[in-house]
Parts: sequence; C-alpha cells; structure tokens
Amino acid sequence: MQIGMIGLGRMDRRIRICLVHAAAALAAALLCTVPARAENPNGIAVIIGNKDYSGTTPDVLYADNDARAMRAFVVEVLGFPERNVFLIDNATHLQLVNWFGSDRAPRGELAERAALLGGAAEIVVFYSGHGVPFPLAHDQARGHLLPVDANPQRLNEQSVYPLDLLQQNLARIPARSITVYLDACFSGNSAAGGLLGVSATYQVLPRESPNLTMVTATDRGQVAFWDGDARLGLFTRYLLDGLRGGADGAGAGNGDGRVTAREAKAFLDREMSGRALARFGSRQDALLAGPADVVLAVLPAAPQQAVAAPTPAPAPTAPAGPQVAVGVFTRNHGDVFRDCAECPELVVVPAGRFTMGSPANEVGREGGEGPQRTVTIARAFAVGKYEVTFAEWDACVAGGGCGGYRPSDEGWGRGRQPVINVNWDDAKSYLAWLSQRTGQTYRLLSEAEWEYVARAGTTTRYWWGNDIGRGNANCSGCGTPYNGQTAPVGSFRANAFGLHDMLGNVWEWVEDCWHNSYTGAPADGTAWTTNCSTAARVLRGGSWISLPGNLRSAFRSRFTTVIRNNVDGFRVARTL
Repeated sequence: MQIGMIGLGRMDRRIRICLVHAAAALAAALLCTVPARAENPNGIAVIIGNKDYSGTTPDVLYADNDARAMRAFVVEVLGFPERNVFLIDNATHLQLVNWFGSDRAPRGELAERAALLGGAAEIVVFYSGHGVPFPLAHDQARGHLLPVDANPQRLNEQSVYPLDLLQQNLARIPARSITVYLDACFSGNSAAGGLLGVSATYQVLPRESPNLTMVTATDRGQVAFWDGDARLGLFTRYLLDGLRGGADGAGAGNGDGRVTAREAKAFLDREMSGRALARFGSRQDALLAGPADVVLAVLPAAPQQAVAAPTPAPAPTAPAGPQVAVGVFTRNHGDVFRDCAECPELVVVPAGRFTMGSPANEVGREGGEGPQRTVTIARAFAVGKYEVTFAEWDACVAGGGCGGYRPSDEGWGRGRQPVINVNWDDAKSYLAWLSQRTGQTYRLLSEAEWEYVARAGTTTRYWWGNDIGRGNANCSGCGTPYNGQTAPVGSFRANAFGLHDMLGNVWEWVEDCWHNSYTGAPADGTAWTTNCSTAARVLRGGSWISLPGNLRSAFRSRFTTVIRNNVDGFRVARTL
C-alpha cells in the first residue's frame, strides 16, 4: 500500500483507522477546557485501556490515562453522549471478541448497538495497550492486539486479536463513519522491555481498502515513546493535541475549524517526530495512508465572551487536551501555550460565574470564608498550568531579573520542583521580568480568580469531592505519596480546568490584601486591594505541610509580604 496516498476516494461510508503505536499511553486528562459542541446522538465509542498485563508482560504505564483522555475528546469535541461511550479497562480476549466479533460470528456488541441507529452511527474505536506481530516465523506477519490475559511467549490464534479481523468486522457495520485509533506497538519490542524473544518482520497496516484512512505512530521497526513529565504517550499526546485544534493552526492547517488527516500528519511531523529524536535519540515517524483530506474532527466554535451581559456568564466546561505551542496563542478555552521557551506553561480558562466562599455547614469552615457571594469572571484569561518552578525562577535570574535572588531549595532539588522561599514581593519581581521578557501582561491571580480556577466548576470542599481521599494532593494527611517536602509540579492529577496542584504542595500568593470577610468585596473577580484589614497579603491552597482542612477550596490564609519560608510559592496569571 502506498503510504500517504490520496487516490482511494471518498465514500459516504468511510472507515478511518489510525493505528497509533505507543509503548505507553497518553493521559490526562489531562484534560482541558474546550467549548462543548452540540451533542451528537449518533456517536458511539468503544475505548479500551490495557495497562495491567498478566505474567511477565510489561505493563503499559499510561494506558488508563490514554483511554480517559480519548474519552474526554469524543465527549467534548465530537459531542458523543456519555451513555454511548464505553470505557473498558484491561480488556481480555473474550471482551475483544464480544465487542468486535469473531471470524465465524462477526457481529459483536458494537455492531448490535450501531444497528439501532439505522446506518447513521458515527463510530470511534480506541485501543491503548500492547500489540504483537503474528505469526512470528512468517515474513508478512500481521499486527495483532494483545489482550491482558495473553502470554506473548505462547501466542496462538485464540490468544490475540488480528487487526485484519477488526477491519473486516467493522467494515460490515452499517454506519456513517468509523474511526479507529490503536495505540500499540507491533514490532515485538516496547520501550518498557521486550515482549517477544525475537523481533519479527511485521505488517501493521490493514489491507488496502478504498474506504480506509490510516495513521500510524511509528514506521516499521520503530519503538514509540512517552512523555513522562506529562504522563502522556508521545504520539497520542500530539495526536489529541492536533485533533483538538493544534493541527488546524499555523504550520499544519488552514484554520477552517476542521482537522483533516493531512493536517494531523503535518502536526505530528512537526511536534512529535522532533521531540522523539531530541529526547530519546531515536526516530518516531507517523505514517498516513488513505484519503488525506478526510475530516477527523470538527472543532467547536469558541463562545462569545460575556463582558457585561444581563444573562449569566457561561459555566466552566470540562477540560480539553493540552495544545502546547511556544510563541503561538489562540483564545480557545483549554489551549495550553508558552510565550517563550523558558516561560511557564499556561492554560486558557473560560469566563464564568461561581459562588465564592463556604456554606455555614461546611466541615472545617472558618469565619473569613464568608459571606458567600456570586462572582462573575467576565473574560477568559490564562493561568499557570503548574506552580512556578525553580527552573523558571532560575531563568529569570539568568536573564538579569528577580533581583539576582536565588532562593534555597532546602536540598529538595530545583528544576521542576515548585519555587519556595519567595515572598509576595519576590513573586511580583518575577512577574515584572516575565512581562518585560514577553511583552505580555503577567500578574498574580486575584483571590476570586484563584478560587474560581481551584474549584473548576465544583462546590465541594475539594475539587475532587468532600473527602480528602488518598493521593489527590501533597499535604500532611493526604495519603501516599508523602515525603515531608514539596513534590515536582504535576505529580498529581489536574482539575477540570487542566491545572495541577491548586491544592497542596505550596501556598500560592495572590494579589489581594487581607480582609476579615467578603463583605464589600468586588463581584467582578478583580483583586481587592483597598480598605485592607492588615498589610498582609492573601495565600491560598495549602502546602506540603498543611493538614487537609487547610486545603479546602474556600480556605484562606495571610502573611507579611517580606518574610520568606519553605511552604510559600506562587502561580502566574496572564491577561488575554
């Protein structure tokens, strides 16, 4: 089959198969804010994350995150109803057969559900996990999915699921469109260790078909890598970045609000291939076969910004996958970008309205958390995806800013550790340097903005619920992992706006001076810097040493602007 060919023709009934080879899957969810499109009642998705393999087979570290990231995409961007999105963790061979059928009984559960829509179904199938070539001794070994209960050292036709069979059975389904993404490695090797005793010659792409578009994450014999910092499979991270709009922007697409296979391939060539070579010293090249002009995603239109509208501002939407670009900026909610290579990574947060403060019956409530009030954030703005790191602070010092001050890291390390031992005045000096460096307006969050982005549409004590749980944040009493010090930024999952460590790790300075209550506070989300109760400035979010009650979204603290300590840091905001 000719890779990248366009002459296969467009059919009313298309199967778009994107074979995504990755040793580890994408994550999370990473999940970011994209304006929700209208629900597509004909959408059906089967999403599989095979992470935990039996025996000596290496696990696929991020497969569960990968599957959940794809689930977010099909719901938020493609508009599939959640009731039609089936998420399967650790699929066995029997489950694959039940969903996709067998050679003798090709009509599986997916076909049964699609039949109810009378040929109007728009289907997405996603698989993240291992793949293997089989049979090993044959020069034209074909790609197969590896269920979690299979032993790659004892393969047979009853233990693996052939890609050819998947293609064949999906082609029988009467549907408007079928898109398949397979995040798997088919070389017999993986970045986590060898699957097979030998690496067989293999054929990954299904047989040529006039209604098939295919994108693969690797060329023959290559190994797919992952992004450990972002907990993302490298290919799937950039695939979803592209499908969420990155591939429709400068350098890849034409900005028409649609992402084609050609645009996705160009985006992967630019973003993923270079990153693999730079980080791992090996190539990872995406392949495209089939009609390159097929549309893989239609992007939701950005909503109008409410400036002073009499109707309520739009509520926060669920997050979208990161779209990181240095020096490129769009106003789409959920976009992730930097203004320079050493600048903090930013997430675009939508306008919205929320209730600030805590109700009288909230466990642990303190008097300064009321009275509750409605705050309207009229315009979208950008927020640091993470707390400012030592690496970012040290770049300021190297650039002649921050007064040349190098805060102590307490022996915990610099790099991606959140900067500590910085007071409010230090934070302001960093923001002044960053604004001068980029020509943009960087600032601290107002206290209202901070609580708005920390809650991310929730009303519970914490953004994940009313109980502290385990492993949601870095604090004393938050469960494992806990080392009695700061954790590298991004060590815990993001909230619905795609922001990490809003609660715990380090206290975050905000712009406001301290007031003993919210009586008289601005209702538009701006900083309250007049009629202060004291000269102290507000800190929010709690730290690595805080008890769980102090991590509540409504909890407030204050401190003098000139004293430094190892529990205080900050996060940047940027005006759009």
